[in-house]
Amino acid sequence: MDIARIRALLGECFEAQDDPRGISAEQDYNEAAQALRALKSMFEMELESRTTPASLRAAAKDR
Repeated sequence: MDIARIRALLGECFEAQDDPRGISAEQDYNEAAQALRALKSMFEMELESRTTPASLRAAAKDR
């Protein structure tokens, strides 16, 4: 995953709303938490793809 993709994903999650006063702090917090969970998941998948031998990845796909 490259930095441009990460920036794009974060930008989608935090882009300005038409009326920022219409969003509650709880909604804003929930959106940020969701974005961070998604980012963490993508980093974990990338790390796994770099550390797992190709033979094991191929076997997992066949299941």
